[in-house]
Amino acid sequence: MKKLAFFSVIISISILLTGCPFESDFPVSQPQVKIDSAFIGTWLAEDFPQKGDKMKYKIFAFNQTDYLIESVNIKEGIISEQEFYRGFISDLNGLKILNLQIITGKKSYIYHKYRMQDGNLHLSWLNDLYFKDKEINSSEDLRKLIDSNLDKADIFETEYEIILRPFIEK
Repeated sequence: MKKLAFFSVIISISILLTGCPFESDFPVSQPQVKIDSAFIGTWLAEDFPQKGDKMKYKIFAFNQTDYLIESVNIKEGIISEQEFYRGFISDLNGLKILNLQIITGKKSYIYHKYRMQDGNLHLSWLNDLYFKDKEINSSEDLRKLIDSNLDKADIFETEYEIILRPFIEK
């Protein structure tokens, strides 16, 4: 019984210490980086956002710097949710950050560090632990906060990296 209580406490603390994606009304910058053709296409994330779920992302070039992203949540083979995002890349001192702005609703931004590895797209969101209580009134404020926290190992979520694999439509 003591072991069960101990593990319950550990799991609860882990959940509390794990950050959520940080949201803001401001992008890191205006679109700066030209479209990367490696992003274009259909991608699949399995067991995200929950075990058994699948997220399908269709990424299109909208113009020279912006992407149009369709996100579809598939639960038990059925589309349960569909959203559209505007995406673009900011370069912050050599760190490439994907800005995602939901097209409908509040239109706030979330931010991902990304990398391509073995043909897969790896995304790590900007962790809200360092930003949620800070006043951000502009893109410049946001850039300064990110820059001043880049030395933190978990400024971008490390435990829940999203791995998108190329998806071939049948």
